[in-house]
Amino acid sequence: MKNSALVVIFVWQVFIQTKASDLALCNGESYNIWSHSCCLGMLLKKPFSTMDTLCCGSLMYHPAREFCCGNQVLKKEKPFMECCDGQPYNSAAQVCCGGKIEVKSERGNACCGNSLYNPQSQLCCEGRIWQKTVGGYEERCCGAQVYVANYQSCCSGNVHNASYTDYRCCGDHPVHRVNEVCCTAYGRTVIYPRVMSDNIHSSCCGIQPMNRKDDVCCYTKEGGMYQMTLWAGKAGQPCCGNQTLDYRTELCYEGSVRKTPSVFLPCGEVTFNSHTQLCCSGVVQNHGPDTHGCCASGTFDLNNQVCCGNQLYDLDPKHHLCCDSQIYNKNEKICCGGTLFSSTGQMSCCGGTAYNIASQRCCDDTVYNVSTPSAGCCGRGTYDRKTTGCCHGKPFKLGQEFCCGDSVRALEFGMFSGCCHQNVYDSRVFSCCSSVLLPLYSDESTGCCGHKPYDPQKERCCTLLFSPKPYSELEAGYWVRC
Repeated sequence: MKNSALVVIFVWQVFIQTKASDLALCNGESYNIWSHSCCLGMLLKKPFSTMDTLCCGSLMYHPAREFCCGNQVLKKEKPFMECCDGQPYNSAAQVCCGGKIEVKSERGNACCGNSLYNPQSQLCCEGRIWQKTVGGYEERCCGAQVYVANYQSCCSGNVHNASYTDYRCCGDHPVHRVNEVCCTAYGRTVIYPRVMSDNIHSSCCGIQPMNRKDDVCCYTKEGGMYQMTLWAGKAGQPCCGNQTLDYRTELCYEGSVRKTPSVFLPCGEVTFNSHTQLCCSGVVQNHGPDTHGCCASGTFDLNNQVCCGNQLYDLDPKHHLCCDSQIYNKNEKICCGGTLFSSTGQMSCCGGTAYNIASQRCCDDTVYNVSTPSAGCCGRGTYDRKTTGCCHGKPFKLGQEFCCGDSVRALEFGMFSGCCHQNVYDSRVFSCCSSVLLPLYSDESTGCCGHKPYDPQKERCCTLLFSPKPYSELEAGYWVRC
């Protein structure tokens, strides 16, 4: 057992020496961050069993068993020990308010500024303490003041005698929810009276009031800000940037209004109406483009005919297709690379030929005959997925080998073999954390916290630092949260 421990330590030391990306500088001297710490310019060696050490001034400590207070390292005699202006205290029974330690009691168990208060019956509003209820009404914070929502409002830290039921905030002022409209844009806020009977000032376009029934608000983004333009009396017209357009005669192109181009287009030496006619090889045909297409210089019915090789066939296009210049029934044949093949059975294409997917496989455009339905492709060949695996195009024997990185490796440690950045390792001795191979602290260390292993049953990982979860908390049924 002693020899195995020495091997683990030796492997660890060799590994950290070869990890160049983990080097840093401490007062001009290069060091490995996994074996040493730099505390106030002093280089300190980490003990092997405490890789998660932190600095406390010029000292080093283990956050699981110790804590830093006033540049002194103190033992955690209780699980809730913390520091208050250089003095240790138990956060389970005490609080630190403005550098002063107070005992938790019915009078208070939390801090409001430098004073103790009770969150169950009091409010803390920017360092001032108020009662939660006065005269049967519940109070709320408004900056450092309090207000009653039943008949007051809080707007930008100012209290107004206007209830939230009838008013809402418009900048620093309350506005009536029914009789007023608040328009805010470009850092300005303007309040307008709302006339409900005529739907006047029912909405906003920037800081301008608008009638949603008759007006349109168009906007563009210029210099990171939205520029809004009000178009009165143009309701129903779509916007194009900050302008409106008549979709019957205009179109929008990259935020600019353009006139719709003529429906008449050239066809040889004449013109044709692109909405009602077709131009087939320079000949104008009087058939609509929705139901007809071109076949050579003539037209054909898209729903009842097929054009193949400039030849017209009176066949159902749902069942007949064109393969190069040959017409075929897709229920009887299959077209692969311009060549027709019989489609008896479950046929598909493999490059320019057809194959039966029940008895063959297409691997890299090559057809292979297979004898089992579990056959698959691995590189340019086939393999049996029941007994063989595939590693980047290379087959390997299941139960004897496995895929590690981009190569096939032997299961050197049987079922405990793992892969860490193309290296095979024994998962009973090491853990792979972010492609870094690290020795396990114990048999239960099965998780990773950054580049470090940890025990998820006893520890929590918080922002790449982990701290042990006290057993007393587990027994009490509590969970440690980050």
